Amino acid sequence: MTVASNNNNDLQVVLRSLMDIKGEVGEIKGRLSEVAHETHTTATKVDAIGLAIVQIPFITTELADHKRRIALLEVVDTERRGAIKFGNWLMRMIPVGVLSALLGAVSAFFARGH
Repeated sequence: MTVASNNNNDLQVVLRSLMDIKGEVGEIKGRLSEVAHETHTTATKVDAIGLAIVQIPFITTELADHKRRIALLEVVDTERRGAIKFGNWLMRMIPVGVLSALLGAVSAFFARGH
C-alpha cells in the first residue's frame, strides 16, 4: 500500500501543479487581453494623429487663402470708406458751391447795371 499511497501523493502534487499552471495561464490570458485593448487604443490615437498630420498642408493652404481674402476685404473696405468720406464731403460742398454760384450770378447781374 505504500506504493499506492506514494502514487496517490504524487498524483495530488501533479494535480496541484496543474491547477497552479491553469491559474497562471488565466492571469496571462487576462493580461494579454488588456495589452491587446491598450494596443488597439494606441493604434486609434496614432491613426488620428496621422489624419491630423495629413490635413496640415490643407489647413495651411486654407489659412493662406483666408489671409489673402482678408487682405482683399481690407482694401475694399478702405476704398469704400474713402468713397463714403468723399461723398460726404461732396454733399457738404454742393450747397456751398450752389450758393457761391448764385452769389456770383447775382453779382454779375448787378455788375452789368440791371
